[in-house]
Amino acid sequence: MRRSACIVAVVIAVASSSALAQDTVVEGAGYEISEGTVVHPRASLSTGYISNVFYEAGDEGGSGSAVIRLGLSAALASEHNRPAGAVESPLESAESLGPAARSSPSLDYRLTGRLDYTQHISGNNNVKEQNGFSSLALGIDAHLVTMPDGPLSFMVDNRFTRDVRPRNYDFHGNFNRVINRLRGGLRWRPGRGALQFSARYENTLDIFESELPGVGNRMNQLLRGRAEWQFLPITRFYLDASYGFFGPMGDSDKPTSTPLRILLGGASAITENTTLRVHAGFGKGFYSAGAGMAGAEFTGPLLGAEFGMRYRSTGRFTVAYQYDFRDALGASFYRDHAVQAKVDQQIDQILLHILADIRLRGYRGVFTGGEGTRDDFILRLGTRVHYVLRDWLALTGEIDVVSDTTSFTDAMGNDPSYNRLEIQFGAQGAL
Repeated sequence: MRRSACIVAVVIAVASSSALAQDTVVEGAGYEISEGTVVHPRASLSTGYISNVFYEAGDEGGSGSAVIRLGLSAALASEHNRPAGAVESPLESAESLGPAARSSPSLDYRLTGRLDYTQHISGNNNVKEQNGFSSLALGIDAHLVTMPDGPLSFMVDNRFTRDVRPRNYDFHGNFNRVINRLRGGLRWRPGRGALQFSARYENTLDIFESELPGVGNRMNQLLRGRAEWQFLPITRFYLDASYGFFGPMGDSDKPTSTPLRILLGGASAITENTTLRVHAGFGKGFYSAGAGMAGAEFTGPLLGAEFGMRYRSTGRFTVAYQYDFRDALGASFYRDHAVQAKVDQQIDQILLHILADIRLRGYRGVFTGGEGTRDDFILRLGTRVHYVLRDWLALTGEIDVVSDTTSFTDAMGNDPSYNRLEIQFGAQGAL
């Protein structure tokens, strides 16, 4: 039990961290292999520093390491498909409320495979043990939409990820996990008018490569329906409802649940340079009792709002608040009060992104310790700079700071609070 408690605390701490985003910054014209189909190879190389490899607390958080990261990927895509984050429209996508002005292909698709390897450079033997296959992240993404601008379209997405995480020095089991997320559904827009309806099924498999006592292999299934009304050219309202079937796999101690969410929301442009998005609704978790989790339940409102302002033609600021709950590792669920501010600024060939994120996170139904509860204060500050030399080549730099503070201690008296700094700079090229 004592060992299990320590593992649970570590898994929760690692899962709550925010890794640096590996966005696609540039994408070249690619190579046409058949009519309407293009292959896009991409490579990235960066170096940097991680201050706290093992997410340790207090004075123990001294396991710093220099790192070298190599990324390779290739995408097979339809002619007009662009990846999220590409430099063609770094600001417009966040503000658009209507369909993009483009041609109407009958099929929009993208299949991407990627490898990302991290080499730790350190005199610390525990850090050096992270190298090798344990530091190789894998990903395969598939996206397909039929008749994306037609009255009836079908969508399927699948994302397979090998998520690599450093194993703690006092537990040499493997924290790496394989996650597969499948989404499929239909969208109907009668007469291509103001009304739009969609239905979707989602399936998530989350499996650890090594057995971790009391921690969560799981399968989450979700049924979701949505109705949208384009009231005015710049105003949209929606009703979104979902019902899930969440449960453990194998010997996991995860409780089962059937979460329900009902949201009513809208988005509109207040002025030519300002936008507003709001939603409100109700959520309930319907969690079963499990080991150390009796009485853990979420029932309450779901709230969210985002205000955006374009303060100049190449600069945009957004501030958002959200209150919601999610399924958690090592606990029944967590709920967040989240406040986030972002700035996106383009200066000639330089793209600057600044993020500040504050979360008051409460875990409920924690497997062990803290009488089943844990409350964290999570602060994240991040900056990304991209200097686009060509449409296929960019220099990149990132700084990411995360601080997770909690009064929770596990059954062994360990404090899972941590501070972590990541710095990296490099280059990304595409053909």
